[in-house]
Amino acid sequence: MPLAATLLLCTVLSVQDGDTLRARCDAGRGGKQELVSVRLHAIDAPEHGQPYGRRARQMLSSLVARRP
Repeated sequence: MPLAATLLLCTVLSVQDGDTLRARCDAGRGGKQELVSVRLHAIDAPEHGQPYGRRARQMLSSLVARRP
């Protein structure tokens, strides 16, 4: 059974590490917004405290922070 497609309009608020971010998304009608944590699929970036963890976070942030 195919899954129904869902489109969320979100703005990235912060980057936790090289493969995880937090975003504010429109939750549909009524103007409600929802905070979501997003883990990027098929990305295994270094975590905090690991070699290159800080650089991985900086790189993802430079690509997506404060952007829709």
